Amino acid sequence: MDLQEKHELFKKRWLPYRKYGLVKYSIFLGLLYSFTVLSVGVLFNFIKTDDTLSDLNWLADKTLLLKSIVFFFVGIVFGIYHYKKSERKFNS
Repeated sequence: MDLQEKHELFKKRWLPYRKYGLVKYSIFLGLLYSFTVLSVGVLFNFIKTDDTLSDLNWLADKTLLLKSIVFFFVGIVFGIYHYKKSERKFNS
């Protein structure tokens, strides 16, 4: 596979995400990061508590919510960086 074919494959792969725009794409990545951290944290808390599903209370504590908020903003920053980088590559 030569460089031109790789560039064409990148363009095909980037087109669905390009239509979102910078703001929506960065919010999408932020939500993806924070949801991943929150769901993995709740899963680990569920495993540690050794409760049944009927006895579940709120498994997200303050530190887990803080981690989710931090990763939301990290996702936004990375989304802005990745969108701009991909746009430069798309337009070249």
